[in-house]
Amino acid sequence: MSPVRSILRWRARQRGFTLLELLVVVLILSALAFVALDTLQVDTNHVRFEDTRNRLLMMRDAVIGPRNVSLNGQPVIAGFVADVGRLPRCVQELVERVVDCDDTPGADPESPREWVEDTVSGTRLYSGWRGPYISAIREQASGLAVFRDGWSNDLDGALPNHGWSLFDGSSGDLIVQSLGRDGVANTSDATAYAALATYEQDFPPTTDPTGDPTTPPDPLVAAEEYSLSLDNIAVTLRNDTAATITIAIDSLCLRLYAPDPDAANPPILTRESGSAPDAAVSLPPGTQSTILVPFASTVEVPWGRRAIRLFQFSSSTCTTTEYNAQPIQQISLIPQAAFPEVVWAAQ
Repeated sequence: MSPVRSILRWRARQRGFTLLELLVVVLILSALAFVALDTLQVDTNHVRFEDTRNRLLMMRDAVIGPRNVSLNGQPVIAGFVADVGRLPRCVQELVERVVDCDDTPGADPESPREWVEDTVSGTRLYSGWRGPYISAIREQASGLAVFRDGWSNDLDGALPNHGWSLFDGSSGDLIVQSLGRDGVANTSDATAYAALATYEQDFPPTTDPTGDPTTPPDPLVAAEEYSLSLDNIAVTLRNDTAATITIAIDSLCLRLYAPDPDAANPPILTRESGSAPDAAVSLPPGTQSTILVPFASTVEVPWGRRAIRLFQFSSSTCTTTEYNAQPIQQISLIPQAAFPEVVWAAQ
């Protein structure tokens, strides 16, 4: 056999791979695919975690409106609390008005009223539900518009909260928590909780991870962020007449109008003050004097567009007799801010 033919036969035998070589290649490719999938899973977890965080912020804005936002120098008043006068009882109330929040058969009588003008008290105030306050995707299976967390959790199939846990407004604070990637509530075992990956832990995180990890997180909305405690309200009385006048200020009281969250009642609820502690004040022409009108320390009013009016106080009661026939004044109540100035023309 010639040398050339021998070389050609040798090259033909070398065209294929051995079984061992193929196994090595397969193992390398599998390892690379595993690393790629693991990296992709981490990236997906991070995206879902950030999505959950952003959805909580969206929910907060839906409840109390965007803060530190103004229009023409005035704070923007928006959100469920400003309109309805209370916290939502379940997540779904931010999406639709008539909701069975107690998850029992039949209509829920506590659903908020529709957006309506107050024609009873003459305040020209509007109150009621005018949502949706948050954008939600309508799911094909149920036909419902649902606002889930970033993990698309569904807590035991419960309709009102759609996977969000610890939705509670009974204490005055609104607490909302996602159950994380595993969709399971935190374990009470602190050691087992510490061993969980970040994405397996509920979010926002519990306030007591080393003691009882099942404790609630910090509130999404704290009571002082959406309501005001009425105390001593400063009212300025101004003398626009040409003569000195004397005002019996212990015969004056202040009535404040805000939405009534009970849809079975008229749209507006009133809160009434007591009388000023001083007996009288004398006002020369063109002058003014500020008095303090006391409210009970337990009187809370939700933030938003509200109204006030002065009335006569008699026999420990704020009567229905208006003081000086002045029109109702509309005011904006802002949480953690001073009560707006109240000025009344005296006579």
